[in-house]
Amino acid sequence: MTEIVVMGRLSADIYPTTLRTPLREQRNFTRYVGGFAGNVSTGLARLRVATAIVSKIGNDGHGEFIRDFLSREGVDVRWLGIDHSLNTPVVFCEIWPPDRFPLLFYRTPTCPDWELTTDDFDLNAVAEDTLALFGRPLAKIGVTVDKRLGQIPPIKGSADQFRQLLSNLVVNARDSMSDGGKLIIRTKEIRSSTGLHSWLSLIVGDTGTGIPADLQKSMFEPFVTTKGEKGTGLGLWIVKGVVENHNGRIKVRSTVGKGTVIRLLFPVSR
Repeated sequence: MTEIVVMGRLSADIYPTTLRTPLREQRNFTRYVGGFAGNVSTGLARLRVATAIVSKIGNDGHGEFIRDFLSREGVDVRWLGIDHSLNTPVVFCEIWPPDRFPLLFYRTPTCPDWELTTDDFDLNAVAEDTLALFGRPLAKIGVTVDKRLGQIPPIKGSADQFRQLLSNLVVNARDSMSDGGKLIIRTKEIRSSTGLHSWLSLIVGDTGTGIPADLQKSMFEPFVTTKGEKGTGLGLWIVKGVVENHNGRIKVRSTVGKGTVIRLLFPVSR
């Protein structure tokens, strides 16, 4: 369980390996994770405090370095977002002991963490929470979970609505596998060929009874159900509403006796 959440600036700090030398004469450097948030979260993790970080980095090598470093230190980086339009800030410095450290900041034109909003949330974290909620009921009926959560940017929208969406899909999958089976959860980012646009893909699949072909066209309408009196017919209708609220798309592939795969696509805001 997370004890402390740190929010703030992250940067790649480039330190010279030679002291008392002007920057123009330096030839060798060492890279560290800098910024208030980076320093504080790393220090807390080393003190064995369960620490998470809320910030953003660029989609570049410096950002990957920061994410990898914090992960190795034990910092929870699930809320460390990726901005595809801004670069990770870089700081160069000179070292003149005992107390002179001139800094040179590179930010083009600003820093990714300035683009954080209260509407940003981590879809992977929502998926983890949902699976934790249903873990025991699924295991009780012999359903195993095949989970592969990719590295994805934050999504803008309602985390609560997505919890409802995922819960409804997991319940439907569970109900179709009364004799056991496999629940499949996948997330990943799909980039366009130009790199200017991308989609978040969320897949929920099962090896259950499947959906008859004649129901697949109407399955997202209200009061349509395959569960008889046990079902309300509102679960998938709610899923459809959440997807539409977030400008998403729905694709369904199902075969009776083999199972169902529901793939949801959501545009990534830049």
